[in-house]
Amino acid sequence: MRVSVVISTDNRAASLSRTLEGLTRQIYANFEVIVVTGPSADSTPAVIERYAGGIKRASCPTRNLSQSRNIGIRLSDGDVIAFIDDDAVPSERWLADLIAGFDEDEVAGVGGLVFDHTGYQLQYRYAVADRLGNPRWNLTRAPLHMCFPGAPETPYLQGTNCAFRRSVLLEVGGFDEEYEYHLDETDLCQRIVDAGYVIKPLDNAWVYHSYLENAVRAPTRRLFNWYPLIKNKIYYSLKNRPDVSLSHALQDAVAFCRAAEDQMKWQLSAGLASEDLLAQFHLDVDRALRDGLTAGMKPGRKLARPPFGSPNAFLPFRRVTPDCARMVIVLLSQEYPPGVVGGIGRYTAEVATGLAASGHTVHVITNGVETSTVSFESGIWVHRIVDDGGDPLPLPPALDPPWFQWRRACSMLREVERINSMDPIGVVEAPLWDAEGMAIVADGRFPCVTSLHTPLKSVIHTTPDWPADCPVEGESWEQFINAERFVLQRSAALRANSQAIIATIRELYGVDRRPPDVRVIPHGIADRSGRAVDHSTETVDVLFIGRLEARKGVDVLLETVPGLCALFPQVRFVLIGEDSRIQAGKQTYREQFQADPANAGLGGRVVFTGPLPDEELEKRLASCAIFVAPSRFESFGLVFLQAMMWAKPCVGCRTGGIPEVIEEGVTGLLAEPGDAASLRYCLEMLLTDSNLRTTMGLAGRERYLARFTQQGMVRNTIEFYQQVLRQARSRLEPCPV
Repeated sequence: MRVSVVISTDNRAASLSRTLEGLTRQIYANFEVIVVTGPSADSTPAVIERYAGGIKRASCPTRNLSQSRNIGIRLSDGDVIAFIDDDAVPSERWLADLIAGFDEDEVAGVGGLVFDHTGYQLQYRYAVADRLGNPRWNLTRAPLHMCFPGAPETPYLQGTNCAFRRSVLLEVGGFDEEYEYHLDETDLCQRIVDAGYVIKPLDNAWVYHSYLENAVRAPTRRLFNWYPLIKNKIYYSLKNRPDVSLSHALQDAVAFCRAAEDQMKWQLSAGLASEDLLAQFHLDVDRALRDGLTAGMKPGRKLARPPFGSPNAFLPFRRVTPDCARMVIVLLSQEYPPGVVGGIGRYTAEVATGLAASGHTVHVITNGVETSTVSFESGIWVHRIVDDGGDPLPLPPALDPPWFQWRRACSMLREVERINSMDPIGVVEAPLWDAEGMAIVADGRFPCVTSLHTPLKSVIHTTPDWPADCPVEGESWEQFINAERFVLQRSAALRANSQAIIATIRELYGVDRRPPDVRVIPHGIADRSGRAVDHSTETVDVLFIGRLEARKGVDVLLETVPGLCALFPQVRFVLIGEDSRIQAGKQTYREQFQADPANAGLGGRVVFTGPLPDEELEKRLASCAIFVAPSRFESFGLVFLQAMMWAKPCVGCRTGGIPEVIEEGVTGLLAEPGDAASLRYCLEMLLTDSNLRTTMGLAGRERYLARFTQQGMVRNTIEFYQQVLRQARSRLEPCPV
C-alpha cells in the first residue's frame, strides 16, 4: 500500500527536523511526505529546503489543524494517509506496523501507542469518547466491539499517530474545519464509525510525542487558553448527539467549564497563573459558549472543499537504508553527550552516530537524572534511565559483585528487555568498566559484546596514589575485578581497540580468548577539523586533556612545567580536565602545583580550565602547538585521534595501546611512563623545532585519515556484529519478539 504522511507544522523548526529525520529511518519503503506549514516565522523553510525535491509542501493561512490536514489530504496520492505531529518522532517500525493494521477491508483507521514528553511513559494506549466528547482512557484492551453506527462510545485515535484509508477520508469529507484544535480527530473517528467502518487501535506503531508549547498550552504543558477546547466540545456535542438531549449537552458543557475554572484557580493558588489570566479565562468561556452554540446549531459542517481528493503524483520519500540487513543495536555507557564526557562516552557517541548514519537502529542506554527519559538525538534513541526500583535478579554462581553495580546492571537488563519488546534486538555492546553488561551476559538471551577499555586491575597497578582499600563500605576491589573477569569470560565476544589491551587482559585476568571471539577494531572519530575555528594565539600552547590524576600522568607533566617555562618564554601549558582527589583529605594535583611557592612566578603560563564542552575543546585543539597525554596506561588513547585530526604532533608514553596510535618519530614522540626526564626531552625537542611540529602534525593527520576515521571503524563494527550474530544463532536462544 502506498502511504502519504502528512505533517502540519507551525513555528517548530527544530522539532520538525527531528520528525523528518525519524521518517528517513522507516523500514517501510513505499511512502511520501507532505508538510503543510502554518504562518510560521522561524527557520521552518530552511528545514524543508534540506529535503528539496523529496517532499510535497503547502501552506495553511491560519492556525487551524483540521484545515491544514485537509490541505495535506488534497496533496496526497497514497492508498493510506498517515498523520504525525511536528513535535513527535516515529519509531522505525511505525509505518510498517500501521499498515499491518489494515488487515480487513472494514478497517478504515488505525493508530498506535504514544509516549509522552518523557519518551518513557505512555500518553495514549486505548481510548473512547462518548457523544458529548468526553474521553475515557482507562481501557485495557482495544475497544473494537464499540465500532458500530450510533454507538454511545466509540474508539478514537491520537492525531499525532493515526492513519486512514484515503477512500474513506474522501467519503466522509475529511476533517471538520470548525475544529481548529481539540476533538478534530475524535470527531473524524466518530463519523467514520457512524459510516459503518472500524477504527482499530494497535498495541505497537510507537510514536514519541514531545507535546511542545502552542497557542493553548505553555512550555510547562499546562493549558492557558481554554477557548478552543470549550467551543469545540459544545460544537461536538451538538453535531454528534443522536440520543442526547440539548439540555443534557448544555449541562455537560457547563460542568466542563467549571472543571476548567477549578484548574485555573488551582494554578493561580500555586503561583502558576496570574489574575489577568484568570480574568481572560472567564472572557474566553463566554465567547466559547456563544461561538460553540452558534456553529453547532447551524446545519451542515465545514468539511473539505472541492477539489478535495484530486491526486498529485506520488513522490517517494528518501530513506536511510543499510547496505546489509538492518540491525537493532544497544550500546551501554554511563556517560553520553551532550556535556563533558570521558573516553568511553566519547567512543560510544562516535560508534552510535556512525552506525545510525549507516541505517541501523541504535539505542544508547546511559545514566539519567531524577526520572527516566527516552529522546531521539541525531538519529539515535538515547535512554537516560534511573534506578527502576525493581529488585535485583538472583546472582549467578561464582559472581559476587558490589551490590550497587549489580543493581544497576539489572536495570540495564530490564531496559534492554523493554526495547526488545518493541523491536527485536540484534546485538548489545557494553564496556568492560564497571562490568555494565554483566546482568545481560548472565541472562544469556541477548548476544552481548564487551568492549575492552582500561580494566580496573590495570588502573590499580599503574596509579601510584590509588587507595589500597575500596572506599565503598563493605566492598572490595576484588569484587569489581571478579565482575570484570566474569564478563570477559562469558560475553558473546570481546571487542578490543588495540593488540595491547588483549595482552593486558590475558596477563592480568588470565582470560585468553582467540578469534573469532575477540577482534581488534581501532577507534575512529568523525572529521570535524573543517569547522571554522579561530587558530590564532600569541603563545606556543602545549595542551593536555584528561582527568587530573596520576593514571593520566598529570603529576609527571607538571613536574616538567617549571623548567620548560624557564627555557621557552613563549610556551604556555593548558590543562583541560576534572580535578581528581582519590584519597580523602589529599590535595589535587592542581592544588599542589598552585600552592607551591616555586611556581608563583608562572602567572598565566599554566592554565587549568577544568572540564570543557566539545566546542571549546576544538578551539583549544585547533590553536595548540603540541598535544601531550603522558598516561601511565591507556588501552588505546582516543584523545590522540582528536589531536591528529587537527594535525597536531602528539607526545604520549610507550605503554598500552598508545604505540599503536602514535607512530614514534613520524607523528609524535613517546616518553617512558612515569619518567619526567623522558617526557621533558620529548617536549623540548618539539618546542625547539617548529618545522618538526608541522611535519609530525601533518603526518599525524594522514595517519588519522588512513587508519582512524569513523567510517572505517563503523564498517569494521558492522562486520563484527554480523559475525557475532551468526555465532549467536547456534549458541543462544532466539530473542523473544
